[in-house]
Amino acid sequence: EKEPNIEELSGLGIISHRIGILKGFLRDQINSRLYQGTSNLTNTLRLCHTKICNLPSTDKPYSKNIRASLIPDNEMIMCGTDLKNVEDNTKRHFIFPFDPEYVKSQMTEGFDAHLDIARIAGMLSEEQVENHKKGIENHKLIRAKAKQINFSAIYGVGSATLSRNMGISKKEAQTFIDAYWSRNWAVKEVAESLKIKQIGTQMWLLNPVSKFWYSLRAEKDKFSTLNQGTAVYVFDKYVENAIKLGIIPIKQIHDEFSTNIYAKNKEKNTELLKLAIQKVNEELKLNVKIEASIDYGDNYAD
Repeated sequence: EKEPNIEELSGLGIISHRIGILKGFLRDQINSRLYQGTSNLTNTLRLCHTKICNLPSTDKPYSKNIRASLIPDNEMIMCGTDLKNVEDNTKRHFIFPFDPEYVKSQMTEGFDAHLDIARIAGMLSEEQVENHKKGIENHKLIRAKAKQINFSAIYGVGSATLSRNMGISKKEAQTFIDAYWSRNWAVKEVAESLKIKQIGTQMWLLNPVSKFWYSLRAEKDKFSTLNQGTAVYVFDKYVENAIKLGIIPIKQIHDEFSTNIYAKNKEKNTELLKLAIQKVNEELKLNVKIEASIDYGDNYAD
């Protein structure tokens, strides 16, 4: 039970974190402008950003005004674009040669990978899955558990870690892990097919899409290094094409970037961004189509 004498302090840590972000904005601003920086690259060549990074989403407590404080120049609007489920799609690209039917099933309308794992694990029946999709039943909590396993099993999580993170028993965690690998066996096949070389004590992995060699820190990280590195490369190609078409990114976070435009140029800007992602698909020729979402607003929260 909550301690009445300290109940008023509930959420204080969250509020302090939000205030810290806004103080950081004020500290780093130059003439009311923020300039995003970068500190280094990860081993998958993702940029590690500074000054504008790790911002909580608008649906989190005390968060909306953080993103809303990032606004475009006068008389301009902000455009935000990000790649849709990019790591899921690059994963599908790699497993397609090993398990094409599974990839095709994932691309069908209404497919839900999280409900699918819950069904295989015996947590939901086929009927319950269909009723959840139709809104007749609500299995949101079970789906949330399955979602966490989908995002962690692929990168080698064990039952002890998963049970601790999800607050479930090791037996239940292992059931989810077994269900995941029975469905995603092709991921291991992809990992075993990769070209690895060792120089001294350092292992390197060749990415067949980017043709870059990536630092491989452990054998268990082969697929995560491959998949995350590919997702970064796909996004970077999108940014490159956008720049070549005259779109200037002002902020980038993971697989999204923003630009400021005049409202009258909104339609033209959308056409150019669609052309930029089209060029990515034409150049890389992946087994799946990469798509980008494009949104507009008066500030970053919008």
